[in-house]
Amino acid sequence: MDNARRQAIAAVALLGALLLAACSSSSGGNGGSGSSGSSAKPVSVGFPTAADYDDLMTLMAIKRLAAKGVQIKPVFFKDPETAFAAASRGDVQLTFGAATAALQAIGTGAKLKVIGQQQGGAPWAIVGKTGINSCADLVGKRFALNSPGGTTTGYSKFWIADQCPADARQKIRPIYIPDSGSRAAALVAGQIDATILTPSDIQTVDAKAPGKFHTVVDFAQTDLKQLNSSMIAVNQDFLSSDRDTVVRFMATEIKAYNDAKNDPSVLQPLAGEQQLDWSDNIAKAIAGQFQNGQFTTDLKVTPETLAFTIKFFSQYGDVDASMDSSRFADYSVVDDAAKRPSDAA
Repeated sequence: MDNARRQAIAAVALLGALLLAACSSSSGGNGGSGSSGSSAKPVSVGFPTAADYDDLMTLMAIKRLAAKGVQIKPVFFKDPETAFAAASRGDVQLTFGAATAALQAIGTGAKLKVIGQQQGGAPWAIVGKTGINSCADLVGKRFALNSPGGTTTGYSKFWIADQCPADARQKIRPIYIPDSGSRAAALVAGQIDATILTPSDIQTVDAKAPGKFHTVVDFAQTDLKQLNSSMIAVNQDFLSSDRDTVVRFMATEIKAYNDAKNDPSVLQPLAGEQQLDWSDNIAKAIAGQFQNGQFTTDLKVTPETLAFTIKFFSQYGDVDASMDSSRFADYSVVDDAAKRPSDAA
């Protein structure tokens, strides 16, 4: 997505937030691309927003599968809540997205199985203008998050509860702009004062506005390494009926992550296709996410990490603390994918 388009999206989202006219809980739609009208429905993978750097490995896996004759269609949604709802209905068969959205959907009866993670830990940082050095400095400022129930909102609540004086906590009024890249564009354009961004988008901000913004808090340095921050989920019926396709997709996904870890530059053509900026610093940021464990090459979730994730987001989100991961997680898919490297495209 080019910068002008991201700025336009951010401006629309900002206007809606300031007018309090946007409805954050919308449940509509079949998402971005629609579905095929053919009788043999293709396999579709949902993305929670327009593609960003964190999605490049999955897009590479989809292209590799297509080259082997396995057609998997990417479908881009407006937010993770819509993406998981679509997967539950079977409009898409697999999807990625924020842990909070996945857990909230499952908690209200979504027909989903969690089979892996796209990201672990807390690979985000709050970036602000000069003069914003603490959470108390956000009072009265235009502070943008992804969505009211989002994973990054949970990180922010955790930080504010730990670091902010009680009176300041009540006065911080975030606005909501989906997609880290759109928030980065809004920050550079002067539409907001602070926001939470991915490492790659921080590099983009630094390149476009050198010296104007700085990191206020880096969540990667906090004690949140056990979090499953972004989950991979599959429609339960599809997993039962076509498990081999799911395993082959995950085998190809694991290979894409390993290849990107070994050489992030393999992602550059994908970034170009998605109109994302690319530079040596962005490649280094992606490499850093592999080095610190935010991107893993096995894509595993475990009972322990899911328990930690449920507990965290029950405190700093809207997740039910009584959720039992044994009822909604299938740990065997990535195990089987790892045992079948020949399945990878």
